[in-house]
Amino acid sequence: MVQVNFKNKIPPDLLAAGLYIDSTLKKAGFECYLVGGSVRDLLIGRTLADLDFTTNARPQQLLKLFPRTIPVGAEFGTVIVLHKKTAIEVTTYRLETLYEDGRRPKKIEFGDCLQEDLLRRDFTINGLACDFSEGVVIDHVNGLADLRNKIIRTIGDPMVRFSEDGLRPIRGCRFAASLGFTIEAATAAAMTACLPTVEKVAAERFYDEWRKTLKHSDRARFWQLIRDAGILPVFLRRLAAAVEQTSVWENLQQILKNSNPANMAMYAAYFLFSIKTFGGKKENIHDLGKDFFRECRFPVAEAKLALELVGSPFLGFTPEQKPTSVAVKKALAAVRIDHLRFHRRFAAEMLRHLYRENEVAVKQMEKEIAAYLRNIRRRREPLTIGDLAVNGNDLKEIGVTGTQIGEILRYLLDQVHACPDKNTKTELLALAAAQAKISI
Repeated sequence: MVQVNFKNKIPPDLLAAGLYIDSTLKKAGFECYLVGGSVRDLLIGRTLADLDFTTNARPQQLLKLFPRTIPVGAEFGTVIVLHKKTAIEVTTYRLETLYEDGRRPKKIEFGDCLQEDLLRRDFTINGLACDFSEGVVIDHVNGLADLRNKIIRTIGDPMVRFSEDGLRPIRGCRFAASLGFTIEAATAAAMTACLPTVEKVAAERFYDEWRKTLKHSDRARFWQLIRDAGILPVFLRRLAAAVEQTSVWENLQQILKNSNPANMAMYAAYFLFSIKTFGGKKENIHDLGKDFFRECRFPVAEAKLALELVGSPFLGFTPEQKPTSVAVKKALAAVRIDHLRFHRRFAAEMLRHLYRENEVAVKQMEKEIAAYLRNIRRRREPLTIGDLAVNGNDLKEIGVTGTQIGEILRYLLDQVHACPDKNTKTELLALAAAQAKISI
């Protein structure tokens, strides 16, 4: 028996909600245990963001027992119990059942035995339970030993486990990467052997597992494990082919290790940048990106931002070519203001990778760009055609016509970028007339 003093590792609101659920179920004569990832994370010292409980109480009994609930998956045995502002999942014990589509059991059968419920779960480190009020850990699956030895191993035969649910190999790679664990040999072999079941997983579920690695410290290892298992081309066929080149993959791995994406758009842009910059054959990044995002059902807005970032004008600055105020203004004019912070962060990360042997110069360049940005904002200098003191109608009035209007406006913007004081109607119309060879 292992006893854990975990109460100082749980945020007060979660602890209060957990004790409320535990005491309410036990007073009503039911069993109640903290289970799965919650127990695993407590044992390795992680601060919990949520709790998961399991019980022999049936969903309808839970709905009657707790005054504030959300029956999100009552037919599958899961009820969300609300305590003040905290929501916690409570799931009824379930039995082993047949899986018919590689993702979901053919039918749900509720059980009365904790051990049976734990034996149906995926990995030994997720098959631990804990008496919440006493802190006693229950281990029917040898999960404590695997946790100590930092091993990812399925509960029972890995071929059976992965044939039941094709998402499990992907989750196993994610757990191994996020925890720094090793995948046990038979478990790793079964991941590849069960690819036909993995193929049944919806692309959205793969994206969700990918999204969960956004803040991981070792994103590179997740993708290495996914690639080693043969899972990458199942969901990202064209991208998998593009990163097969050694130079692309090695640089991508370094970028994933040394960068810190602010969002999924930046995360995805790492892949496209690596292919565009280090690929031997020149890919059409826009077309490849569209295939990439469609295959994994990437959110549309973030996909657009990812493609923007790969072509960011801020990537044009280099340590060898000193940035100028005019160049910074042109870069600013080319990006949406609400995307500026992502462009700057992405470009800084990629330039540090490209010029990693000259990191001091890159950092100095970033400081110079930041100084220009502060001055441009402070002086409220014009950046875009919309900021000019004249518009297309003004140019028409002095005789500029057709496509020449756009050309002249772009010329005037260049003049104003170089000298903001020229941004007056009189000055710009004179410049426009001279450029168009018109007398006014």
